[in-house]
Amino acid sequence: MAKNDAIVIPYYRPDLVRIAILIEMSSLIFLMIAVLTYIRILRRREFCHKNLLVLLLAHPCTHITFLLLRAVRHVLFFTGYLNNTIITYINFASDTCVSTTFIIVLAYSIERVIAMKYVHTYEQMWVKWPTLGITLYVASLLYSLFLIILWNARLLNNLMTYGAQYFLFTTATIFFISLRIRSGKIYRSVADKKDSTVNERYLSARNLKAAKLLIRLAPFKCITNYFSLAVYFWCFEMHSPFYFPLYSSIYFFASHIQLYVQMLLTIYGHTVLKEEFRSFFGGQRKSEPEEIYNVLGNKMIFNKAEQNEVDI
Repeated sequence: MAKNDAIVIPYYRPDLVRIAILIEMSSLIFLMIAVLTYIRILRRREFCHKNLLVLLLAHPCTHITFLLLRAVRHVLFFTGYLNNTIITYINFASDTCVSTTFIIVLAYSIERVIAMKYVHTYEQMWVKWPTLGITLYVASLLYSLFLIILWNARLLNNLMTYGAQYFLFTTATIFFISLRIRSGKIYRSVADKKDSTVNERYLSARNLKAAKLLIRLAPFKCITNYFSLAVYFWCFEMHSPFYFPLYSSIYFFASHIQLYVQMLLTIYGHTVLKEEFRSFFGGQRKSEPEEIYNVLGNKMIFNKAEQNEVDI
C-alpha cells in the first residue's frame, strides 16, 4: 500500500488486528461469490454494447484482485513467509489495481461519448470484438502502472499523485452530467424525425438506458473514490508502519462496501439487469400483457378501429 510499508513487530493492538483480519477474510469470501454472481447476471442477456460490457465486467474483477492480494499478504504473514521484498511487490500490484478501479470511471465516459457521437453506426463499428472497451481498460491499467512507478520512484510527490487522481474523478463526473443531457437530446431528435428507422430508434433508446445506468454508478464511484483516497492518505501517509496493520483494515472494509454497492447500483440501474437478477434467484420474469409505447416511452392511445389493427 504505502511506500514506507514494512514488517513491524510488535505492532499496534494485535488483538484487534486479528479480529479485523478474520472479519475481512470472511467478508472477502462473500464478496467473491457476489462478484461471480454479478458476472453471470451481466452475461445472461444483452442489454448494452459489448464495449461497455467489458468495462462493467473488468471493473469489479480488478477491484476483487486488489482485495485478494491483501488476503495473500495475510496468509504469508501468518505462515511466516512474508518479508519486506514481497511486501514491496504486493503493494505495487495492489496499488496498480486500485488505481485502475479509479481511472476506469473515466473510461466509462469516453466509451459513452464515442457511442453518442456515432449513435447510428456504433453497433457496426465493433461487431466481433469489443476492441474499444478492451483498449480503454488496458489504457487505464497502463496509466495506473506508470503513475505508481513514478510515485514509488519518488519522481512524483503525494500532492501531484493524489491531485492527478482527483482531477480524473472530477473530469469523469462532469462528463457524465453532460452525457446524460446529450443522450436525452439525441434520443428526442431521433424520435422527432419521421423518417427515423426502427434500428435508429432502438440504438438511441439503448444508449439512453446505458447513460441512465452510468449516471447513477459514475457519481457514486467518483464520490466514494474521493473518500477512499482520503482514507488511504490518512492510513498510510499520516501514520508510521506501526499502525498500518490496524488502520489499513478501515480502508479495506470501506473498499468492500464500495464494491458491494457498486454492483448493486449497476444491476438496479437497468431494467434488464433487474429482471435477470430476480430470475437468477428463482423469481419469474414479468409476463404482463404487452402494451405499445412510442419512442419516448409514452403509452400510445388508439381508438377502437385502430386497436383492432394493432391486435392483428
